[in-house]
Amino acid sequence: MGPGSHRDTLDDNFGDHNWAKITNFAPTFKDRGKEAIEMRKQQVGRFLDYSASLSATPVNTWTEEVQAWEEDDSKPNPFIDPSVITEHSIRFELAKEDTNAVKQGEAILLHKDSSPSLMVFQGIQVEKMQRDWKIKLKELGDHSTDLAWANFEEAGHALLRRIDAWKLTQHLYLPQVAAIWKVDEEDGNQVEYGVEDILLLLPLALAATPGIDLHFFQLWNSKKKYSQSQGQNTHSHAFINSVQQKIDEAIKMYRYIHQCMQKLGGALGTSLWEAEFPVLQDEDVWGLSDDMEAHGGGQGIQGIDVDMDNSGCW
Repeated sequence: MGPGSHRDTLDDNFGDHNWAKITNFAPTFKDRGKEAIEMRKQQVGRFLDYSASLSATPVNTWTEEVQAWEEDDSKPNPFIDPSVITEHSIRFELAKEDTNAVKQGEAILLHKDSSPSLMVFQGIQVEKMQRDWKIKLKELGDHSTDLAWANFEEAGHALLRRIDAWKLTQHLYLPQVAAIWKVDEEDGNQVEYGVEDILLLLPLALAATPGIDLHFFQLWNSKKKYSQSQGQNTHSHAFINSVQQKIDEAIKMYRYIHQCMQKLGGALGTSLWEAEFPVLQDEDVWGLSDDMEAHGGGQGIQGIDVDMDNSGCW
């Protein structure tokens, strides 16, 4: 077959293929339409079953928001997560405040690489690292290998060095902290703490105001985690224990930050934040299946839906 015949054969085959597609448009669309109708019925049924398993209040609220957005797209889109305060945005705002303070001659910088707000920011990061280290400690046990323990101890040493380095900066901006430790040492009240329990004495413990926005972020982050409701049924008991530990730690974190915000409430000049971040009671933490049983509706929901990267919660 010569080059010309080869091209003609290809053209004939492609042409026949395209012609078959065009002539089959009607039956193809008919089959796909039937499939779409059947799948729609299944999806609607699943949606109704899921809605019935939830309490009526959030379902009605969600329905109203969706209908309002469908009628007027200028209203908030309920399918898009609202913008929330992030750790990076807070750090950016703090950096801008420091820059303005330096320009106006109001800032007193005692360290070339760290400002007061950055010191607070880093201190709260160290707090989080202490909580994470404590979670890892609970996960280790007799079954853990020597390598796992070695990695854990090395991480603890690194955290201890970071705490010591941070304290040097802290003592520059909060000299009263060094005085507190000195008094405890002279009075014989100094206690040897594990790396996870070392007291950092952040400004909130000294009745100062820096770091309020950071605690708002931590409250929001903990509250957001709790929206990932926890189910009860799974094939792995160990996995349940692991998730429950993370939930327990997140609950402790939320309550701790809530207490901090209460201490700093006077500096805020408002108590409106308490409406969005109320006191977390034990009965406020439940799974979808618990809510279903309490309200007597819907089918059971199996599995665990927890944000593992964020320690699992609302």
